[in-house]
Amino acid sequence: MPMITVASSVPADQIPVEFCSLLTDLLAAMLQKPRERVVVHLMSDQRVRVGNSDEPSVVASLSSIGKIGADFNQEHLNQLCSFFRKHLNVSPKNTVVRFVDLIPINVAWNGQLRDK
Repeated sequence: MPMITVASSVPADQIPVEFCSLLTDLLAAMLQKPRERVVVHLMSDQRVRVGNSDEPSVVASLSSIGKIGADFNQEHLNQLCSFFRKHLNVSPKNTVVRFVDLIPINVAWNGQLRDK
């Protein structure tokens, strides 16, 4: 059950309408998970600042049961930075991503724990 929260200083009217759908597709492919289980939470117009830069910024948290860790995170980061640059015009230097490897018993969807 991949989940991503994206907080960005980019105004809502500058974010493509299809942003969440495109990010859902990217995460499903990247994490090899069914599209219908991907959750995208986008927060635009946020007071986000990386360092002392006034440029557009993103702070994201990507959580998943599996496919997170030393063997995967650099490639995930590369794909996310490319996506945020293309769709939000945010530079990788102003993109911060936190990766969280979830324990199945701590995730629920559709009224059921994902413990299997």
